[in-house]
Order: sequence, then C-alpha cells, then structure tokens
Amino acid sequence: MFHKLLFKETNASTLSLFRIFFGALMVYQMIYYFRVDYVFQFISGPEFLFDYPLVPFFGALPLGVLKVIHFGLLISAIMIMLGWFYRYAMVFFFLGITYFSFIDKTLYNNHMYLISLISFVMIFMQADTRYSLKVSTKKTAPAWNLRLLQFLMVLVYFYGGLAKLNVDWLNGSIPTAMVEQGKEGAIFSKNVLVAFLSYGGVVFDLLVGFMLLWGRTRWLGFALVIAFNLINAQFLFDDIGVFPYFMICATILFFDPEKVSVWINKILPSDKTDNVKSKKRKAKQEVQKIALANIWTSVQKRTAIGIGVFVIFHLIWPFRSHLLTTNPEWTGHGSRFAWRMKMQTKKIDTFKMTVTDGPNGTPQEIDYKSFLSVNQLKHLVNEPYQIAQFAKYLKEKAIRKGMAKDPIIKATVMVEYNKRPSQLYIDPNTDLTKVDLSPFADYDWIMPLQKGE
Repeated sequence: MFHKLLFKETNASTLSLFRIFFGALMVYQMIYYFRVDYVFQFISGPEFLFDYPLVPFFGALPLGVLKVIHFGLLISAIMIMLGWFYRYAMVFFFLGITYFSFIDKTLYNNHMYLISLISFVMIFMQADTRYSLKVSTKKTAPAWNLRLLQFLMVLVYFYGGLAKLNVDWLNGSIPTAMVEQGKEGAIFSKNVLVAFLSYGGVVFDLLVGFMLLWGRTRWLGFALVIAFNLINAQFLFDDIGVFPYFMICATILFFDPEKVSVWINKILPSDKTDNVKSKKRKAKQEVQKIALANIWTSVQKRTAIGIGVFVIFHLIWPFRSHLLTTNPEWTGHGSRFAWRMKMQTKKIDTFKMTVTDGPNGTPQEIDYKSFLSVNQLKHLVNEPYQIAQFAKYLKEKAIRKGMAKDPIIKATVMVEYNKRPSQLYIDPNTDLTKVDLSPFADYDWIMPLQKGE
C-alpha cells in the first residue's frame, strides 16, 4: 500500500503547473525585493542583525555579493518557471531564499518559511517533466512528489487552525486588533470582519485542507480558499505580499492531474507528445508491474525513509512550545516555525534602554534607534530574547569603544498585547547582558502576562 502511495507513476500536469506558478510568483517577489532595496534595507544596512542561535555563522555578506545573490535568485526563479536547468535553479533558489529569510529574526514570517520548505523538497521532485523547456517524453512523476506538497499545504492550514484555538483569538481580541490595523476602505463592517475571523478563520483553517483532499468537497474548498485569501489580501493585511495568491495557486496540487492534463491539451492542442489514453494505459501497466513485483529498490527505501523523517519532524516540531511555555507569543518560546500566524499584536508604549558602568555608575540612556532598521524596530518586541540579544551586542560595543569597563544594560518596556492594557514586558531591574538565551533557561526576567479585563 505504501509503495503504491509513494511511487505510483502519476500524471505530472498539476505538479508542473505548480512549478510554473511557484516560479512566476517568486519572480514577482524578487522584483519586489529590488523595488524596496531588500539587500541593503534589511541585511547590509542595519548595524546589528538578530541571528538565530543555530545559524550564527550566516552573517551579512558584502553588499556586492548580496546583490549578485539577489540577481541570481531572480534568474533562478525564471528558470524554475520555464523548467530550464530546473534542478540547479531550484538548489540555488532554496539556498538563496533561505539565507535572505533567516539571516535576521525580525525578517521571519510564516509564508517565507513555507516557501523555503517547498523550495527544498522541490529540489528532489520531477516538476519539470511537463510544460517546460526540458526535452523529455516522460509525462509522469512518482506520486510522492504531489503527496509531499499536499502535506505541506494541509499542514499550514490545519496547524494554523490549531493555533487559533485560544482565548485571545476566540474572544475576538486578536481579530479586533487585526481589523483596526488593517487596510482602510474595507467593504465589510468591523463587527462582521471580527466575527468572520474569530470563528470562520478557525473552521476554515481546520477543515479546508481536508476539503481539498476529498473529491466531493474539493470545489467548495477551492472557492473558500479564493474567498478567504482575497479578503486577507484586499481588506486586512498589507504585509503578506504574494502569500494569498500563492495559496490560491497551490490548490492546483489537489485537482485530478489526468483531468487537468485533458483540459490543458484542449487549450494547447499543439502538444502532440501527450496522448492521454496511451498514457493512462502505460501508467496502469507500470502500476500493475509494481503491484505484482512489490519490490522496494534501495533508492525507494531511502526516499521513503527521508519522506518519513521529514513528515514526522514537521508534525512534531510545532508543538515544542508546549514544553517551554504556556504562551509562545508572549514569551517568544516556540512561536516561530510553528504556523502560529497572526497570533499576536504588540504596541510599544514605552521603550527605554540605559547603560551603567558598574553597579555604582550613573545610568545613561541609549539611543537604540540609531543601531536598528525600521523593520527591526517594528519587530523588536516580537520576543523578549531579541531585546537581550541586542543588549549583549551593546555591551560588547561599549567595551570596544571604551565607553564602559563593566556595562550593565537594562530596559524598561511597556507594551499593549492583544488589546490588553499596557503592561511591563521584561523586568526593568534585570541586567540583560547576563541573561541566558538558551530556550531551556530560567526566564523569570520576562514579566508574567497580566490577563486584564
């Protein structure tokens, strides 16, 4: 059963169409990056980058090198779309987009994480067998190519729904903040949008992936995906870029590839190499041979193990926050890489940092804004550990510059969290330069969340 599920030769029409959509949207994304001068504004320009503990070696490359990588990402996205030297382009794109997305914590968002994952798995897929510049008579790909991409899409929706099963979402606090911060000119009233997000968002996320998988509800699921993502793009958020359109295009992965192939051939009758009836017959013959033999090749065994490890990891990893904290968004533990989308709103009321030379020194206020980009300042309070990271950098800088021999850096931070009254975020008496940044360390320097009214 598993052999057929993974390795049955399947019409590659939907897989190849997804490759085209993916490439086209990434071309748009790279052009957008050029427009906002991404490599300077977000990587080379800031004096300090909030690195991830597991990849501190990323670092900012010279500006010229970053621009070459950026141009290479644009070219590789075009090559992916055209299916020209597809695998090489996919490898470059995965490495480049992962570097661009995860060089700084404040750049993290769930849709770029998804794009990075998809870029990785597509390296190993035969997504260029159809509708590409590749000269090939093969029109099929192993079933796991589609199954793995479908898994990632359902995972994003379902885990996003699970994250919404909390008080702040269901009581309307987060949706209300989202609507108030959203785009102006929406055709829906505030109350309608809040109710739609509070309950409709949960039901949609939990069910829509399975609706797309089941033939009888697929078209309804498709209609809901279009409606939900267009509402997000047009009326709610101005910071999610191509993500809604990417999710709409990704629904092609759930449609019957044989029927899609027939439909495409009606539009492109010049595709002489695709004889649907003969292709079905050949595919059935291959499946019958495999079913009779039921022999796992060494390559198939390694592939199945790799897929199993990938799937199990991504099913378990998002739940790590339950071992670390009761509120991932407030403490920062486990909030990333877990599909907890739009689960927090934080408004800074007070942010002040001071440096003291030794315990008996006079506190001096730090002009912290001069060290950070606009984007970093916007996301600085996404998690308390970023503030401690920044304090450790400021300590090293103060020592190097001879400004202090024993710098003690403290911060007073007041935030409005998910519509609650403003409250202290971290202990103002804690020397942030001595904070242990390990996720398993004691984090009593993070103030407990006050429930409020």
